[in-house]
Amino acid sequence: MSLFYAVDNSPTRFEYQSPCKHFDLKDPLYASILAVECASDYHDDHDGWESSWPIVLMLFETEDGPEVCRFSVDLEARPHFIATPFKAPA
Repeated sequence: MSLFYAVDNSPTRFEYQSPCKHFDLKDPLYASILAVECASDYHDDHDGWESSWPIVLMLFETEDGPEVCRFSVDLEARPHFIATPFKAPA
Protein backbone atom coordinates (compact mmCIF):
# COMPACT_ATOMS: atom_id res chain seq x y z
CA MET A 1 0.00 0.00 0.00
CA SER A 2 1.31 3.47 -0.88
CA LEU A 3 1.64 6.51 1.27
CA PHE A 4 3.56 9.74 0.84
CA TYR A 5 5.89 11.68 3.08
CA ALA A 6 7.75 14.97 3.13
CA VAL A 7 10.70 16.10 5.22
CA ASP A 8 11.30 19.39 7.04
CA ASN A 9 8.33 21.19 5.44
CA SER A 10 9.66 20.60 1.92
CA PRO A 11 7.02 20.66 -0.83
CA THR A 12 8.62 17.53 -2.30
CA ARG A 13 6.73 14.37 -1.44
CA PHE A 14 8.23 10.91 -1.68
CA GLU A 15 6.16 7.80 -2.27
CA TYR A 16 6.70 4.86 0.06
CA GLN A 17 5.38 1.38 -0.65
CA SER A 18 4.54 -0.09 2.74
CA PRO A 19 4.64 -3.87 3.11
CA CYS A 20 1.45 -3.51 5.20
CA LYS A 21 -1.67 -4.19 3.18
CA HIS A 22 -3.80 -2.01 5.45
CA PHE A 23 -2.83 0.80 7.76
CA ASP A 24 -4.47 3.74 9.44
CA LEU A 25 -2.34 6.89 9.68
CA LYS A 26 -4.73 8.19 12.33
CA ASP A 27 -3.67 5.34 14.65
CA PRO A 28 -0.59 6.61 16.54
CA LEU A 29 1.04 3.17 16.72
CA TYR A 30 0.75 2.44 12.98
CA ALA A 31 1.70 5.99 12.12
CA SER A 32 4.87 5.91 14.23
CA ILE A 33 5.94 2.58 12.67
CA LEU A 34 5.36 4.01 9.20
CA ALA A 35 7.25 7.20 10.11
CA VAL A 36 10.30 5.09 11.02
CA GLU A 37 10.00 3.13 7.76
CA CYS A 38 9.71 6.36 5.75
CA ALA A 39 12.70 7.87 7.58
CA SER A 40 14.74 4.79 6.65
CA ASP A 41 13.59 5.11 3.03
CA TYR A 42 14.53 8.81 3.06
CA HIS A 43 17.96 8.05 4.53
CA ASP A 44 18.77 5.18 2.17
CA ASP A 45 17.09 6.23 -1.09
CA HIS A 46 16.77 10.03 -1.08
CA ASP A 47 20.14 11.27 0.24
CA GLY A 48 18.78 11.60 3.76
CA TRP A 49 22.17 10.58 5.10
CA GLU A 50 23.23 14.14 4.20
CA SER A 51 20.47 15.67 6.34
CA SER A 52 20.86 17.11 9.77
CA TRP A 53 18.95 14.81 12.13
CA PRO A 54 16.46 14.88 13.77
CA ILE A 55 14.13 15.63 10.89
CA VAL A 56 10.46 16.56 10.83
CA LEU A 57 8.61 13.93 8.82
CA MET A 58 5.05 14.50 7.61
CA LEU A 59 2.82 11.65 6.42
CA PHE A 60 0.12 11.92 3.75
CA GLU A 61 -2.41 9.39 2.46
CA THR A 62 -2.22 10.74 -1.10
CA GLU A 63 0.32 12.62 -3.20
CA ASP A 64 -1.63 15.86 -3.08
CA GLY A 65 -3.76 15.35 0.03
CA PRO A 66 -3.53 17.07 3.39
CA GLU A 67 -0.99 16.16 6.06
CA VAL A 68 -2.33 13.43 8.33
CA CYS A 69 0.37 13.40 11.01
CA ARG A 70 3.85 14.70 11.81
CA PHE A 71 6.81 13.22 13.69
CA SER A 72 10.24 14.27 14.80
CA VAL A 73 12.54 11.40 13.77
CA ASP A 74 16.09 11.06 15.01
CA LEU A 75 18.89 8.87 13.71
CA GLU A 76 20.86 6.71 16.12
CA ALA A 77 24.54 6.37 15.33
CA ARG A 78 25.84 2.81 15.41
CA PRO A 79 29.55 2.37 15.97
CA HIS A 80 31.51 0.31 13.48
CA PHE A 81 34.43 -1.67 14.88
CA ILE A 82 37.45 -2.96 12.96
CA ALA A 83 39.90 -5.45 14.43
CA THR A 84 43.46 -5.88 13.19
CA PRO A 85 46.04 -8.32 14.48
CA PHE A 86 48.17 -6.90 17.27
CA LYS A 87 51.90 -7.45 17.18
CA ALA A 88 53.50 -7.26 20.58
CA PRO A 89 56.81 -5.39 20.76
CA ALA A 90 59.85 -7.70 20.69
